[in-house]
Amino acid sequence: MCKHEYSTDVGDYLVIMIVGRIGIYIAEITRSKPMEMKVLETGVFSCLKQGDFIILENYSELYQKDYRGNTNVFLKAETAVGRKFVSGLKSLGVSDDRFHYILPSD
Repeated sequence: MCKHEYSTDVGDYLVIMIVGRIGIYIAEITRSKPMEMKVLETGVFSCLKQGDFIILENYSELYQKDYRGNTNVFLKAETAVGRKFVSGLKSLGVSDDRFHYILPSD
């Protein structure tokens, strides 16, 4: 089995899909074991538990690499091919607790 190079520490971000929903989300880990995360600050998407989400391992690895390196390589490449990621996290600059596209900064 292939080992991925992404962290699951509290405060880290993962790229996920939410079971039963269409879209790709950027989530913040709020608890490591058992894993819980949020994609919005309040409501049902503020406390996702295992079984509510699927971690997109390759995307998570690349997004964390960009985030740690303060680069936008991953988001720029994905946006260029039409893939969009959404989140409602204050830590990513969203202030109205709604989903927004997370786009690369220039």
